[in-house]
Amino acid sequence: MTTSIRKIPAIKRFLVGDVAKRMVATGIVILAFIIGLNVLAPYLTPNKPTGARADGQLFRPFQEPSKDHIMGTNDIGLDIYTRVLYGGRVPLLVATFSTLFALLLGVPLGLLSGYLGGFLDKLISLIMDSLFAFPGLILAIAITAMIGPSILNTAAAIAVIYVPVFFRVVRSQVLSIKELLYVEAAKSIGESTLSIVFRYILPNTIPGILVILSMGFADAILIEAGLSFIGLSTVVPPDASWGLDVAIGRNYLLSGSWWIITFPGIMLIFATLGFSLISEGLNDLMNPKLSE
Repeated sequence: MTTSIRKIPAIKRFLVGDVAKRMVATGIVILAFIIGLNVLAPYLTPNKPTGARADGQLFRPFQEPSKDHIMGTNDIGLDIYTRVLYGGRVPLLVATFSTLFALLLGVPLGLLSGYLGGFLDKLISLIMDSLFAFPGLILAIAITAMIGPSILNTAAAIAVIYVPVFFRVVRSQVLSIKELLYVEAAKSIGESTLSIVFRYILPNTIPGILVILSMGFADAILIEAGLSFIGLSTVVPPDASWGLDVAIGRNYLLSGSWWIITFPGIMLIFATLGFSLISEGLNDLMNPKLSE
């Protein structure tokens, strides 16, 4: 009986780790599939996302899913299947640019603010807390409305939302790491501040950064779709984008043309799910307290 009880923590650790690895693997498979569809789109369909057939003729609008058009056609006669294949390029680009912008700005600020402390830390923390207090989508709407919708502008607007997230996560880790003995030893041998921060402290913050990074991708895709839904689309019709097609499809949902909004919406769900699974899995794998 005692032996069985002692084995329970080990079993829990195994189960938690196994589930976390499966979550990460599943998320990677989903994202690889989606990216593969967008990369191989020219080879998977003969049609064009902004035109139609090779001869330039449009299809009949509002065709239901059938053998000829497995996902139907939209309001102007464009093939939904073709637009789904090409439509992930814009949200994935926006997500990539926005998370990289937020990473390159939020992480260094969090490192230096947490390590140096004092007035600089209070000032940067006050600014970041002010940004963090705004609802993300509302802040993105305000910024995009001021600077105009485009891929880079939308990415910059979403990056502003996630800079405080990277900052807070990194700063909180730095506040505990900088008190460790190996950091004190680095100070004693005369290492510079930048060397201590980026050589000794930064590597220990990478697990938390990876979790926030994958979560940022998922949020950026949803925010980009949300901006398109309310009329601040990153692209101009008839360019293909999942968020734009969802916004167009809502106008015809009540009239029975459900397929226009459904298939782009499913792709948005799967893309978000892939990044969310990776984020949750990494969080479980990199946080040993979850297995206790």
